Amino acid sequence: MLNYLIFSDLHGDQRNLNLLLKRLEEQKVETLICVGDLGIERLGMAASQLKSIAPSFKYVKGNCDVPWNFRKANFNIPPLYLVEQLENRKLFVTHGDLFYSHHLFPLPIDENDIFITGHTHIALLEKEQGSPYRLNPGSLSTPRDKSRPTYALINKEEIVIKELETQKIVKRLTLK
Repeated sequence: MLNYLIFSDLHGDQRNLNLLLKRLEEQKVETLICVGDLGIERLGMAASQLKSIAPSFKYVKGNCDVPWNFRKANFNIPPLYLVEQLENRKLFVTHGDLFYSHHLFPLPIDENDIFITGHTHIALLEKEQGSPYRLNPGSLSTPRDKSRPTYALINKEEIVIKELETQKIVKRLTLK
């Protein structure tokens, strides 16, 4: 079973949110995480769909997320980062505008952990010797590298980045 579905930079795109929620159901994911720039002020009624899956929906603040908009939508104001436990490793999630490198993160990160950012609108998945796994799920609304909207799936065995519409695997990395 997949544990996490990770997305970033939705910027209020209701159509892609609806498609993402369909993917969430198809993949039988336990937790949905937004890595910032949700654009809740543009989601309107679609925001209630996210509320309906709480507490399995988690999010961090992006550079375009205004705390006041979250209050108006009756959501908690997003934190700058969150930490999730996955088996013997941790997922460190932050938007990437402030903590764009694991070296800048305010908590220690082990080389077996996963450092997750968004912000660039470009999907990234890599593992360098002595560093944590690095994941950027890309943008769910407006990729900046001429690719299609993407999201990521994480379970205890692998990380996969997929195109939202076609489900084509863009990148895959086995966790050691």
